[in-house]
Amino acid sequence: AVDGAGTIAALVRQAGDRITIIAGGGVRAHNVSELITRTSVREVHARFVDDEQMRSLVTAVRQL
Repeated sequence: AVDGAGTIAALVRQAGDRITIIAGGGVRAHNVSELITRTSVREVHARFVDDEQMRSLVTAVRQL
């Protein structure tokens, strides 16, 4: 998702309030803030590996 951030951002702008664009693919705690900032997505899809990784991801998003 980070590699395609420019494309995702363009899709978010084009979609407006009509549909929700969800960023996914490689979304992790260390890059989720950058991804949301660069694309303006309101939702992300991440693979659940373990509780600690999910807590880290949620914590990173809440700090925005």
